[in-house]
Amino acid sequence: DVPPENFLSVPEAQKERKIGLLRCVLVPVLVLLVIAGLLSGLGCLVYAYHREDVEDQASYHASNHQADQPSSCSSSPCLGGGSCESHDGTFTCYCGVGRWGQFCEKVVKRSHRGQLVAQFSGQSYVKLRSVATAGPRTSIRVQMRTSSKDGVILFSSLDSDQNSGNLSLSLVGGHVQFRYHLGEDHLVLQSPYQVTLGSWHNLVLQTYHGDAMLRLDTQEPVLGSLQGGKLAGLGSEVVIGGVDQSARFMGFRGCLKHLKFGHRAVSLVSDVEPLLIEESGVGECVSKVLS
Repeated sequence: DVPPENFLSVPEAQKERKIGLLRCVLVPVLVLLVIAGLLSGLGCLVYAYHREDVEDQASYHASNHQADQPSSCSSSPCLGGGSCESHDGTFTCYCGVGRWGQFCEKVVKRSHRGQLVAQFSGQSYVKLRSVATAGPRTSIRVQMRTSSKDGVILFSSLDSDQNSGNLSLSLVGGHVQFRYHLGEDHLVLQSPYQVTLGSWHNLVLQTYHGDAMLRLDTQEPVLGSLQGGKLAGLGSEVVIGGVDQSARFMGFRGCLKHLKFGHRAVSLVSDVEPLLIEESGVGECVSKVLS
C-alpha cells in the first residue's frame, strides 16, 4: 500500500515535534534577550545622565560655596587707598605714597625734604630696611635719570645659613645689569639697550622662585633662570645709589624717583621714611628734571 501524501513516519513526526518545541522555546527567549538588552542600554543611558547631572550639581554647589567664601581682602582692610593681596588664608597691604603700617593706617609726616626725587653724586647713598613680600617673589621698580654710564643703583647683601652673597642693579657701560650671587648660585642679566644720559628711564626687576626678568622702559625684557635653584630675593637691608661708603664701586650719579618694593612706595629723601636706616650726601633734583 502507498501512504498518503501528508503521511509522516514516526521518526519524522518526532523530529517535527522537536523543531516545533524548539521554536516555541527559543523565539520567546530571543525576544526576551532583545528586550533585556534594550532595557539594559536604556538603564545605562539613564544612569549616565543621572550621574552627569549629579556631578554638575555637585560642581555647581562647590563653586557656589567657594564663591560664597569671603576673601581675606573682601573687607577692604587696607586704608588710604592701599592695595590688598590675599594669600595663604591671610593678606598683605601694599601702601601708597605717604602711608605705612600693617593696614596702611599710619601717615608719613613730610619734612622739608619730603619730595620723592633724590640726587646722587656717586658717593652718596640711602640705606633702607627691606620689605617682606608675599610669597616667593620680588619686585623692584624705579625711575632714573643718569649722568654717567657706570654706577651702582641698588645693592643688597645676602646671607643664608651656610652661604653669603649679594644682589645688585648697576649701570655698566650704559647698560642696566642685574647680578645675583649666593653660594654656588650665579645669575647675570644685562639689557641690550643703552640708557640715554640726561633722560628718564623706567627700570623693572622681578623675580619668582628661580626666574628673573629685567626690563628697561618698554623694550623687550631680558629673562633668565637659576639652574635648579631659587632666588633668595632682597636681603634685610638695601642700599640705594651705592655700596655704603665702600670705594671699590662707583655709586650712581643722577636722580632716582618713584622707587617701589612690590607695591610699597619708598621716599629716598624724606627724613621720616619708615624704612630709612641711614642716608649720606643725598640731595634733591632740581624741578626742571622732575618730568
